[in-house]
Amino acid sequence: MKLLNVYYDTEHCPATFDFGTYLVSANAVRQLMKLDGMKIMISAEKFRKASPRELVDGVEHDFRWRVKHILASIPHLLPSVKSVEVRLTPCDIVQFPSFPPVYAPGTPAKIPYTATFLKNFYGQPCDLRPYRASVRAKDHVKSLLKLNEESEFVTMTFRTSKFQPERNSNLSEWFKVYEHLKQKNIKVLVIPDFEDLMTENQALAMNWEVFIPAVFDHDLRLALYEMATDNYCINNGVIVPLMHSEARYKLFKWLTPGVKTCSPEWSKSVWDLEYGEDFKFSNSQQELIWEQDTYEVIIESLRKTGPLVGRI
Repeated sequence: MKLLNVYYDTEHCPATFDFGTYLVSANAVRQLMKLDGMKIMISAEKFRKASPRELVDGVEHDFRWRVKHILASIPHLLPSVKSVEVRLTPCDIVQFPSFPPVYAPGTPAKIPYTATFLKNFYGQPCDLRPYRASVRAKDHVKSLLKLNEESEFVTMTFRTSKFQPERNSNLSEWFKVYEHLKQKNIKVLVIPDFEDLMTENQALAMNWEVFIPAVFDHDLRLALYEMATDNYCINNGVIVPLMHSEARYKLFKWLTPGVKTCSPEWSKSVWDLEYGEDFKFSNSQQELIWEQDTYEVIIESLRKTGPLVGRI
């Protein structure tokens, strides 16, 4: 079996869901090289100090958790991944073929973890929606929710973080949408923010049905998305696997005023998106809604496109 050796170093790259985008790029390279799979090697000896999140004092314990909860977990959602290794020491040898192709352990590496590099594969004969839930995860979701062939539900995924709170979901508006859908006999499952669930529990203060297992397990989360009639969310790192899957979604609040990474300029330079466009790699059932997540905007979108047209 011919494998692509994929390297990621937290001394030079963020311990965030940007890693999920990086894996999509690596998998695209694998496909174009006609290799059978990928071997993922993560060096997590040190953590970089670059972004506002990373410059906060005493955050290393949080990054250690992120290595376990994010970096070591989401590669298993890619069928092409054959092994995942997390090292607390630098990589001492590079195996070839490698990605990035000029990776040099212990030096500032050019590891293309943003979607800027992903643009190279737009229009190429490779799948940029490679994330898949496991069969067993789907079995667990089906069992937990007692689903059958006739079951129908939609999901809402929230962001309620203390970091850049202006990017957060507008919970009061989403609750109005929840109640509206419930009145129309449409089952809604809410996936709270992990950070919020561990601290303030803002999302749990409202009277809606939550699916807690999806907060802690990315495989169960993606299985829920794949089995849902539709999925509603906002611009948030945790939805990277959803963005790069075949599951249906509506992604609201793509822009946030005052946040560089949620600006029209960033969307153009990094994603090659003009205002109002969907991702170049999305399928016909995946939508970006650039407006804010208000009740009016959400309901208008649900009435205009998607499986609930004519029902709400």
